Amino acid sequence: FRITTAKGKQLWTRAICHPQQKDGKTYKLQGTFQDISDRKSIEDELRKHRDHLEQLVESRTEELQLSTEAAEAANQAKSIFLANMSHELRTPLNAILGFAQIMSQDQDIQGKHRKNLEIMNRSGQHLLSLINDVLEISAIEAGRTKLAIETVALTDLLTNLIEVMMVRAEQKGVALTYDIASSVPSLVKTDPAKVRQVLINLLSNAVKYTYNGEIQVHINAQQDDAEHSVFIEVSDTGIGIEETELELIFSAFYQTESGIALGEGTGLGLAISKEYSDLLGGELTAESKQGQGSTFRFSFPVEVLEASDNSAEEVGNVIGIEPGQRNFRILVVEDDEINQILIRTLLEDVGFTVKVAANGQQAIEFTKSWTPHFIWMDIRMPVMDGYEATRRIKALPEGKDIPIVAVTANAFDEDRAPIFEAGCDDLVTKPIIPEEFYRVMHEQLGVRFQYEAPLTQPSNKIQLDPETITHLPHDVRERLLEASSQLDSRAVLELLDEIAEHSSELAQSIAQLVEDFRFEEIIDAMRQDDKACISED
Repeated sequence: FRITTAKGKQLWTRAICHPQQKDGKTYKLQGTFQDISDRKSIEDELRKHRDHLEQLVESRTEELQLSTEAAEAANQAKSIFLANMSHELRTPLNAILGFAQIMSQDQDIQGKHRKNLEIMNRSGQHLLSLINDVLEISAIEAGRTKLAIETVALTDLLTNLIEVMMVRAEQKGVALTYDIASSVPSLVKTDPAKVRQVLINLLSNAVKYTYNGEIQVHINAQQDDAEHSVFIEVSDTGIGIEETELELIFSAFYQTESGIALGEGTGLGLAISKEYSDLLGGELTAESKQGQGSTFRFSFPVEVLEASDNSAEEVGNVIGIEPGQRNFRILVVEDDEINQILIRTLLEDVGFTVKVAANGQQAIEFTKSWTPHFIWMDIRMPVMDGYEATRRIKALPEGKDIPIVAVTANAFDEDRAPIFEAGCDDLVTKPIIPEEFYRVMHEQLGVRFQYEAPLTQPSNKIQLDPETITHLPHDVRERLLEASSQLDSRAVLELLDEIAEHSSELAQSIAQLVEDFRFEEIIDAMRQDDKACISED
């Protein structure tokens, strides 16, 4: 009860009454009054705090909801930006690389112009790889990274990569040795780009943080029931990693104190490697002691193939359609004029009959009036985009059985689902690679091609003549050795014109070795040249 005392003070009281009974009747009440004003005051304060806390929670929840929506909007905006930038960069790059490859097959282009063309092609490929790296980092952040399983000559891939890294190690005076057990299968199915990137990151770190001693790479494989697994171990005698840092090295953007001191890297290498290892269904672990070196172990499952299963045999450039086949009509749906010319050239040069539509509406009209055997469909176009055009063509009686392959500059995996849902039978990303372009046509259309016979058995037959190198000017030899030692392909290629003035054959051989990333053979030849010069002196 709330009462007022004789002095006018307001109090809260708690009354406790006990009825006194006699013969079943209450004849008096006996009770007490307890002053609970302090308790009520505390309760009031608690209620106010609770109400305030509820309001605060509600307010913070609203703020968090707004922040979440803003973050999702920002992430979506970033994805849209990257997708648009990918499209805007890949579209002109498609024309640059496409025409460079077409021109490289022109036998009338020789000498300096052919070398310039090769440099342009390699530079375009380098730019493409940079674009792909940026997109891959974004995809990892957004959880969109997917596997791209291919047939791979695994032992060749591993051997070539390790031998390239041996050159870097040798420049630091560090021995890099490796062994590949006979149990390692030569031909498998896996994602070669991700396997390659993990091993590059592990070897690069080993070379970077090892100043003396050695790096050892052990590779073996084992079969457990029907599953084959490959095991790669990279050990070094480098500076090692502190135990507290060992738990964090696979986190994105984390750098050890040693890495920060060197001022190199971004802290993404091991994070990307861990992501790729998980995607492959494998495992990546590390052991290390400060001052005693580190050991990284990378394992991943593979599907083992027999040599006869290799469908990726190189048969040379496509030069025409095999005789005895029908006259194939190909419809190209593309709004960009330069890309129209490129795709038309790729098709007409080998013997296809081609028509070009600038948008989806024209594509529908041509399908009705011309009935093509195959359609290359751009996705982003004015008037009517490729999605709608594909749906409508597939709904036509004359269009339901026509293979339609999308051509898109958008490289994200989530872009694929809507394309196939619209009815496309396959997808090719820009820049267009002629080998992929013709392979898809063979698979979807059944067309058989004629191929150019390889001019030479490849680059593993290339040998540099030290005597020829001896006749190069001294400053050219020095620059060639320095650029090769630093694995600087651009610097080596810039020397080709000067080398060609003395020996065009030597320049061509060096260009091929650089393309195959076989700098160690250039370095070995240069050292033999130095020994020859000393013996002559």
